[in-house]
Parts: sequence; structure tokens; C-alpha cells
Amino acid sequence: MSRIIQPGKGKAFTKHDINRALNNQQDAIQFLNVKIDQIDGLFSEFIDFMKKRKEFKEYLDVKHKQPKRKPSGRSSTVSK
Repeated sequence: MSRIIQPGKGKAFTKHDINRALNNQQDAIQFLNVKIDQIDGLFSEFIDFMKKRKEFKEYLDVKHKQPKRKPSGRSSTVSK
């Protein structure tokens, strides 16, 4: 079985060590995703509670308005 040597440490990592570390990272990311979803839901409920959904949407639309793109000079038709 091959072992991966950590540079400068002289310790070898096994495949099991790497799999365990990756699984721990995956669990942490999944935990964070759940928390972000909970915060998103709570924030949405707060906006509804304050009866400001329309105003908040308009605010975000104005704040993140995309500038109009200039034509590139190329034809918009697909060449064959």
C-alpha cells in the first residue's frame, strides 16, 4: 500500500487518513449549508413580518442593477 509523505514532517498519511479528513470537510460544509439555509429562511420571514418584501426587492434591484452592455460589433446571428 502506498503512503503519502507530508513534506517536512516525515509522517506518512494513509488513504484512510485522507478519506477521514475529506469526510470531515464534507460534514463541515454540509453543516454550514444547513445553517445558511436556516438564516436565509429566517431573514425571509423577517422581511415578511416587517411587510417590506416589495420595498426590499426594489432596493436590491436598484442596488445591483446591471449596466447595459455595449454591442461588440459582431453579428448576433450564428455563422454556419
